[in-house]
Amino acid sequence: MFGPLAAFVLRHRRLVAVVVVVLSLAAAAGLSRMRIELSSKAFYGDGDSATATLDAFVARWGPDDATLVVLGVADDGVLTRERLDAVRALAVALRAQPDVVRVDAITDHPASAAIADGSSAARPALMSAPLVPLLLSADGRRTAIAVRLAFSSDDLPRTTQAVDSITALVLAHRGAPGLHWHVGGLPAVRAAFAAATLDDQRVLVPACLVVVVVVLGLAFRRAYQVVVPLVLALLPTAMTLGLMGWSGVPLGLLSQGYLLLLPVIAIADGIHLVSRTGDLAREAGPGASRESIIVEACRHTGLACLLTSTTTAIGFISLFASEMPMLRSFGLWAAIGVMLAYGVLLVLGPLLLARVRDLEPAARGGRLGDRLDHATAIGRRRPVVVLAVAAVVTTAVGWWARTVPVDNRLSDLLDADHPVTRVGAEIDAELGGVLSLELELRGAPGHFDAPWAIRALAELEDWAAAQAEVRVVLGPATALRAAGATPGNDTQAVRSGWWRLTAMGLRDDLLADDASAARVSIRVPDLGGLTFAEFATRVTARAEQLEGVEVVVTGTTSLAYEGVNRIAGALRRSLLGAIVVITIVMAVVFASMRIALVSLVPNIIPLVLGYAAIAWVQGRFDPLGGVVLAVALGIAVDDTIHLISRARQAHAEGEEPAAALATAVSKTGSACTITSVVLAAGLGLFALSSFPPLRLLGTLGATVIVLALICDLWILPAAMMLGWRPRPR
Repeated sequence: MFGPLAAFVLRHRRLVAVVVVVLSLAAAAGLSRMRIELSSKAFYGDGDSATATLDAFVARWGPDDATLVVLGVADDGVLTRERLDAVRALAVALRAQPDVVRVDAITDHPASAAIADGSSAARPALMSAPLVPLLLSADGRRTAIAVRLAFSSDDLPRTTQAVDSITALVLAHRGAPGLHWHVGGLPAVRAAFAAATLDDQRVLVPACLVVVVVVLGLAFRRAYQVVVPLVLALLPTAMTLGLMGWSGVPLGLLSQGYLLLLPVIAIADGIHLVSRTGDLAREAGPGASRESIIVEACRHTGLACLLTSTTTAIGFISLFASEMPMLRSFGLWAAIGVMLAYGVLLVLGPLLLARVRDLEPAARGGRLGDRLDHATAIGRRRPVVVLAVAAVVTTAVGWWARTVPVDNRLSDLLDADHPVTRVGAEIDAELGGVLSLELELRGAPGHFDAPWAIRALAELEDWAAAQAEVRVVLGPATALRAAGATPGNDTQAVRSGWWRLTAMGLRDDLLADDASAARVSIRVPDLGGLTFAEFATRVTARAEQLEGVEVVVTGTTSLAYEGVNRIAGALRRSLLGAIVVITIVMAVVFASMRIALVSLVPNIIPLVLGYAAIAWVQGRFDPLGGVVLAVALGIAVDDTIHLISRARQAHAEGEEPAAALATAVSKTGSACTITSVVLAAGLGLFALSSFPPLRLLGTLGATVIVLALICDLWILPAAMMLGWRPRPR
């Protein structure tokens, strides 16, 4: 099938070239429609019930992720006249910003004026809850100015513009001597991340191309063996992105990785094609027909490349087991890109190779394949020993790794030493915390005008404030106390308190117009996904003890952690499903379930070792690492397929199993090594990304690819020696 197809392409090369150009231009034209959407809502969940709940919450109360925090730090305290004047001046300037709807500062409290006039008697009023720790640290060295924006920080273009404008304003306000200003909060985190992401693409994509060119140049030393794989990788990448543009699918938090991931994956089959072409040209000699060499190369590599592309696509498609739309979209379009690359290989590969005058590779002293054959001979000579050692190491590492928690932290969105991250850590430790768990309590109209309802609400807020994880609680009962009203004495007292909060501009943030619903915002530091989920469960159970209300637990933090926590279970299922499907595919193609099962041995080991390596470095395993393992499985099995295919071919040509495996390592091992080096180097560049999931993709992906190559060269021959039972010729 693959040889005749290549022959057809070469016989009608002009017609085929025109069709390829037209289709490529039509697909790539969609690049002009491509847009970037780095919305976290699209990543953590969009269109499900949790997202709908948050949307309804935001429609009533406003976004809970729109507060920018301006942090003022003075080592000897901020409660001096000069420094309070500086806080007041900055707050006034911030209120004049066009995107700001509310500014809260300690200088809004009447006691601040008395302190500024030198009175120490007013100090206790400022040092009481909820001002401490919401706007003032307990030691008086830090103060926060809470700046609420008119939109969710998920609107990254507006958020970035607003944060840049406010940051410039803050830097222009030098403040009193010894008072230093910093900007933090979720809007600052997202703006910093967006800027870093764009910088990543400007640097990493060209760097990836340079690395690939250097590796291919050192490996092959012939221009066509560098240029052809590059074209076969870059063209389908551009076409895939163009098709996404035509379909209205944006580049998101994960899919931005296509700019590096797709070329690195697609180039592998191109490397095998040009490597086999060079080997056949060397064997055929100077007088051989160029077309016959190309047809023979396509015949030999077509089936193996189809299988590698299919298994890689299966690894991506397995992400459909996730409930997160962004992951499903990431897997779908990556699979489309991989299969599109295979189609381009079959059609454009012969056309490009036909333009090369001399297909014979450059002469090199000592072939890599021969050295690999010698170095890996122990796998064929001592298969039991090799497999026993591999089993002991893998079992020991896997047994240890099972105790490593699967968890993540939202604050890891930026590096720990990033200025915004450091400000966030200070806010978490000394002030009101950056994140929150949001409660909406829904009752009948007028429910929260009843004194007993307010007393019950006050008990809930006091209970929440006493929890070890909580920095501060913002709720109707707490606000009434802060306004000088005693919640729950009688109906008139309650309504009087609501009027006070209305005058202060706080009522609408906490109570519905008809007193049928109340909002309680529980501010916490970044607890991590598992701890936050346990805390949310505990709060929900306590809130549900209230009579006459429906409890809704939501918030941006809750949505984010719920989404990420769901990844772990979903990807365990998807990874298992990918293993099963890949096994079935290989069994069908190789017509042997025994070979399919044997092929799993060198591919399961790298997954276990890669998991353990990341867990050892991080001390935990981010659920998004499951995405990497699912993808890495599909990529890692590629070398296994090429080696098995070459061994079966050698056996069909008359070699015994041991000799056939030696031939496979000698003839195909070099191409497998080159593709693995290219993949590992390309994926390794992700380790320089500013986005931790992409860093994880790079680090874990490169680790698994290298481990998979080692297992394919040493473990696979040993497993084949014991498990391969070829049919008599």
